[in-house]
Amino acid sequence: MRNGVRLLLLVAAMCLGAGVGATEWTHAVQLSPNYTLHWRPNESSVSFKIEARTLGFVGLGFSPKGGMANADIILLWVDDYTGEAHVGDYYATGNAKPRRDEIQNVELLEAEQNGTHTIVKFRREWETCDQLHDMALGEETVRLIWALGQKDPANGHDPSVWHGKQMRGTKSVYLKTASLQKKKKRANHQKPVRFWDVKMSNLLIPDNMDTRYWCKIFKLPYLDKKHHMIGYSPLIDPRNKGSVHHMILYECVHSRAHSMFARYIAHEGAACYSPKMPSDWEHCLTPIVTWAIGSEGELLPEHVGLPLSYTDYPSDTYFMLEVHYDNPTFKNARDNSGIRVHFTEELREYDGGVMTVGTTITPLHMIPPRQESYATAGYCSDECTSQMLPDTGIKVVSVVLHAHLAGRAMTLRHIRNGKELAPIVKDSHYDFNYQQARVLSNEVQIEQGDELIMECGYQTINRTEPTFGGYSTKEEMCLAFVLYYPQTSLAGCYSMTPVESFFSILGVSEFYDMDMAKIKKMLLHNDKDSRPKPLVDTPPAPGTPFPDSPLGGGHINDEANQKAIQALLNMKEFTIEPVDGAVDAAGILDGLRIRLPYEFQNRTILDHLQALSWTDKLLARKVEDAFYHGQHLIFCRRKDDSLAFVSCIS
Repeated sequence: MRNGVRLLLLVAAMCLGAGVGATEWTHAVQLSPNYTLHWRPNESSVSFKIEARTLGFVGLGFSPKGGMANADIILLWVDDYTGEAHVGDYYATGNAKPRRDEIQNVELLEAEQNGTHTIVKFRREWETCDQLHDMALGEETVRLIWALGQKDPANGHDPSVWHGKQMRGTKSVYLKTASLQKKKKRANHQKPVRFWDVKMSNLLIPDNMDTRYWCKIFKLPYLDKKHHMIGYSPLIDPRNKGSVHHMILYECVHSRAHSMFARYIAHEGAACYSPKMPSDWEHCLTPIVTWAIGSEGELLPEHVGLPLSYTDYPSDTYFMLEVHYDNPTFKNARDNSGIRVHFTEELREYDGGVMTVGTTITPLHMIPPRQESYATAGYCSDECTSQMLPDTGIKVVSVVLHAHLAGRAMTLRHIRNGKELAPIVKDSHYDFNYQQARVLSNEVQIEQGDELIMECGYQTINRTEPTFGGYSTKEEMCLAFVLYYPQTSLAGCYSMTPVESFFSILGVSEFYDMDMAKIKKMLLHNDKDSRPKPLVDTPPAPGTPFPDSPLGGGHINDEANQKAIQALLNMKEFTIEPVDGAVDAAGILDGLRIRLPYEFQNRTILDHLQALSWTDKLLARKVEDAFYHGQHLIFCRRKDDSLAFVSCIS
C-alpha cells in the first residue's frame, strides 16, 4: 500500500479548527534537498508541516546545543501496510535511540504518503506542562535537529531504525519571529521596487591570515529625490559560503562628503581600521545594513524605511561596505560577496535608523578561560538617551545580536527610572552561525532617560588562555545593532572598562618602562586634536576609588584616577586599531611587564592572567562582578563621527 496511501485526520476540539491550509504557512526552511519544514506561529502553539522524500519515518527535534543529548524529539510516519498515521513525543538522553515520553504533547493534524514522499502536519504548545522532557519554545534561537529513516519504526512505535549519517542534520531558526515570506506577500507597492548590488570585486583572501576585515567605498546610483531602503538580502559568493562571516554597510556622513569620497569610488579598498585605510573613511560610521552568517536578510515593516539620497543631504549617497572573512584553514581565495539593497521612491511613514549598543571592541574586554559561564556588559547611559532621543522617544523594530565563537547568551536589558523592564531581546541559546535579525512581535518604546545594558554570556570551558575583545572570531564582541524609528543623529552608545581600572581589578599598579599614558596610546587610537570637546564631562567625583581588586595588589590613588579619566576623555577613538583587519591582543599585553605589586613582579600581564586559578569559582565570580559592575566609560556617538559626550559611571 505504498502508492497512493492517504490519510486525513480531522482533530475535533482543536484550537486551530480544521487544520492549516497550504497558503497559511508563514515560514519555511529547507533542511536538506529531501526535507522541507514549514511552520506557522500561533498565540499559544506552533503548527508544522514536513515534506520529506522518504517512505519511512521523519523526525524533528528541538535541541539545547544542536545534538541528540537532552533533545525534545517528534517522530512521525505512515504505516506502509495499514495506512495508519503515527506520531510520538520522544526525548533523548545521549547519542542513543530516543525514549517515548510518558506525557504525549504533540497533536497530529494530517498525514499523507504517496509513492515518494511523506507529508505530515502537526502542532504542539509553545510551553507544555512537561518541563522534564519538553523544551520550551519561543522567541529565542531554537536549534532544530532532523532525521529521515528509510523504514518505519519497528513494532509501530520503537524508533530503533537508524537514520544513517547522511540523513540527519541541524539548523538554527527563530520560530516566533515575523516572516520574510509574509512581508513579501503583504507588500503592495504602487511604485516599482529597485535594487542596488554592493559587492566586492574579485577580492583576494590571502592564505597568510585567518581573519580579514576589508572595507570599500561605494556611491549610490543617482536618485533625483529621496528614496527609502525597505530591505536587503545577502549576495554570498558560492565559493566562500563558509568564509563570509558578516557584512555591514555604513553610511558616510560629512558636510563635504562629495569632495571627500568621490575620489575613492575606484579605490580597491583597504583593511578596515588599519593604517592603510584612508582616515576619511572613519566618517562612515552609521550602519544601515548589518548581515551575519546564517541570516537570510530582512524586510522592514511597511511603516518604516531607511532614507537614501536626501535632496538636502547629499552626503547620504556614499557608503562603506565592511566584510569580515573568517579563514581558519588559511586558504587562498577570491570573493565577490556583498549586499543587495532594495529601495523605492514610495516613501513610508517614518524614517528609520540603526544604532549600535554594546561593548567597545578592545583587549580590555577580557573573558577568562575554563568558564562554564561568564558575563560581560556594555552600557548606554540615561544621559545619552536624554540628549539624543526626541521627546516622543523611539520605537525598536528589530535587533541583530552579535558575538563570536564563545558567545552563548545575549540580552539587551532595558531600565527606566531605576526599574528594569522586560528585555528588548533575549537569547539564551545564541548561535554564532545563525545571526538573523530578530523582528520584534511588539515594537518597544525607548524614552528619554532610559538606560540600556547589552549583556553577553560566554563559555570558555575548553579554552586554556584568556579571550580578549577583538575582530577575529577567536576573539570576542558584544554588540546589538538596533533598527528603530524615527531616525535620530545617534549612531552608537557603548562602553568599556577604563585602562587603569582594568589593571587595578587585576591587582596591578605599575609596569617597567611604560607609564599609563604610553599604554593607552598602544591600546587606544589617540587623535585628540580632531575630536570636539565633550558636551558633558562627568568623571567620578574626587575620592571615588577604583573597585577593590579581587586579587589584592596595589591601589591607584585618586589623583591618578582623575588624570586617567581625563586623558581618555581627550581621545577621539576608543577602539583598538587593527593591522590588516586583526589585532594580536595577547601580543600587546605580553609586552607589559609588572613592576608593582611585588607578588606579581616580572610577570607580563598575559603571564599574570594565565597564572590565575580561573577554576576557582569564587575568584572568577569576583573578577566577573568587578568588570560587570565596576567603572565604565560610556561613549555617545553621533552619525557624523563626533561624540555627543563621554561620561563615566561606577
